Amino acid sequence: AGLGLPVERASHVFFARATINERGPFWLTVDTGATVTVIDPSTAERLGLRVTQAGTRPDVGVAPGLTPVATTRGATIRIGQAAPFAPSPLHVVPVRAAQDLIGHRIDGVLGTDFLSRHVVEFDYGRGRVVLHAPGAFEADGAFQHLIVGPGRERALGDVDHPALHVV
Repeated sequence: AGLGLPVERASHVFFARATINERGPFWLTVDTGATVTVIDPSTAERLGLRVTQAGTRPDVGVAPGLTPVATTRGATIRIGQAAPFAPSPLHVVPVRAAQDLIGHRIDGVLGTDFLSRHVVEFDYGRGRVVLHAPGAFEADGAFQHLIVGPGRERALGDVDHPALHVV
C-alpha cells in the first residue's frame, strides 16, 4: 500500500508539496544525495524564522565554491499525510538558484534525514513517490535499489527507471 506524497516532477526531479509550521505550500526537491533537509533563506524569511549564521562551507547547495550556511529551529515540515518532521537544527542554504534551470520553484530540499526513516518508492513512470514503513515493503516489479542513511548516501544523478525505491 504505502503513503503517496503530493509531488510534481520537472527535469527528472521530484518536488514534494509541503507545509512548514502550517504555512505554505512550499516545494522541496526530493534529493537522495542530500544528507540533510534544508530550506532556502527566502523560505526562512517568509516563515519569520530566526536564522543563526554558521559561516561558509565548500560545495554545499547548488553553486560551486563557498556557500553561506545557517541554521534555524522550531520548524515542523508536513508532506501530505506523512508524520510531521521537525529537524533540529534545520539548515538554511541558498538553493533557489537552480529553479530556472530545473523549471520548478525550489523552497528547499528534502534530504536523507527524512527519507531514511522510510522505504521510499520513486516511480518515474507514474510520476509518484510513495513512502512505506521499513520492513513492510514488497517489490512487485523491476526495481533498482539504492541504500541511503548516515554514512551510506549515494547520489544517482538523472535516474529514469520505471521505478526506483530507496531502502
